[in-house]
Amino acid sequence: MIRLALSLAAVFGLIHLAGTVDVLSEVTRPLVVGVLQAVGVQASDQQDALKVGRLVVPWTRDCAGLNVLAMLWAVVLWTNRAQPSSGRLAVQLLLAVPVAFVANLARILTLIAYRAAFFPAVESPQLHYFIGFLWVMPSLGLWVPWRGERRPGRYLEVLYLAAVLALLAPHVGGPGGSVAALATLVTLAHSRFDPSLSATRLAGGAAWGLAGAFIASAGMESLWIAWMLACPWFATVGLLRSCSRLALLAGTVPLVAMHPIWRVSVLAAAGWEAWRLAGVTASPGPNARSDSATEPRWRLAMAAGIAAAIVLPFVVSAAGGRVARLEPPPPGTMARRIDPTSYTVRLVGQAPDVELAWFTSAGDGRHHTLPVCLRYRGVMLEPSSEEGVMTDGDRWMREFFVQDGALLSDYPTYLRRTFLPFASPGVHIVVAAPVASMSAALFAQTADTLARQLGQLAHGER
Repeated sequence: MIRLALSLAAVFGLIHLAGTVDVLSEVTRPLVVGVLQAVGVQASDQQDALKVGRLVVPWTRDCAGLNVLAMLWAVVLWTNRAQPSSGRLAVQLLLAVPVAFVANLARILTLIAYRAAFFPAVESPQLHYFIGFLWVMPSLGLWVPWRGERRPGRYLEVLYLAAVLALLAPHVGGPGGSVAALATLVTLAHSRFDPSLSATRLAGGAAWGLAGAFIASAGMESLWIAWMLACPWFATVGLLRSCSRLALLAGTVPLVAMHPIWRVSVLAAAGWEAWRLAGVTASPGPNARSDSATEPRWRLAMAAGIAAAIVLPFVVSAAGGRVARLEPPPPGTMARRIDPTSYTVRLVGQAPDVELAWFTSAGDGRHHTLPVCLRYRGVMLEPSSEEGVMTDGDRWMREFFVQDGALLSDYPTYLRRTFLPFASPGVHIVVAAPVASMSAALFAQTADTLARQLGQLAHGER
């Protein structure tokens, strides 16, 4: 019981820690530049960005590598939660430090190559995390206990765990993120890899695959975690017969997790299921069943198919998902295009020191919150004393959305309007002004006025 509680608390804390502390940038950044220069690529360190040939790649806290280390420690702690405490776990956690550092270097170089090849304005947060896990995968045998099982199933199990954590991590800092994280971890504790190929599991697998294809085509990104946790080869049969576990599965969807009534239900279900888990004397941990239930010639093919399905959300994200209709600023604005999906906008009466930006969807589904968007552009935002206003220390910032002609002033409302299948992702509007030019309260009023004016123009165009 103590070991399970400590594992839950440690993994929960590490997920929150990932990307919030920057202690390795001064080491990682020059090393990346050195590696690029060693292979003949022109690269230079500009402190807040790396200039690689014609690319300017923003440098964020995530690039420093502490998030990879934190998430790798989470994998080690979670897969060892059923093992007796020993010095071996401490050695594994220490060994994870150099492995995470090397994996992070490889991740950054991979992302630079990806950006050079496809030239996106910014990659999805999920892709950042998952590429790091892919580089960690070859070394998992160094610290993950195999306990005598055959390795294909064990690697598949840890790939599954890594994928779930990679999908979860970007949501933790958003609305309902902590509740979604708790629901995800408690649901993960029930997961057991079962390689059998019964008719029921095959039918469930087919339905699961079709559901994944529908989520990808409909752009319903918030359902990926629940979809992953419902995988028939990892979700136990009792999932569909347990109200508390179904409530937890629903709680992994941020829109559900942020609802006050559902939040209480999810927390109650999490407490009940955690208590039940603590009372399981066997506490076998993941992959308790042997891979021998499946014939060898089918095992590798099945593992390859499941692995391909597990990486589907990240492939969809990297490929841009569905093709969205680009929405330029409406007539009546003075707009200047920055890149294919973003514009700077000027309105009549807009103060010279106030900036207004218009971001359309590049095809990734709905927009992320402003802190998440800017985090992967190298800017960290903190809330201010004024509701809805955020700051990076130099500028006030506030976000709005225009979806189907309606102006939305908060992210939960935007999530509700875009939750339905094939809903338009709409437009992300960001207002910014220097902190020195006005107070947070005055900026909030100014932002509201400009957003309403822009929303009226967008509504009139429809």
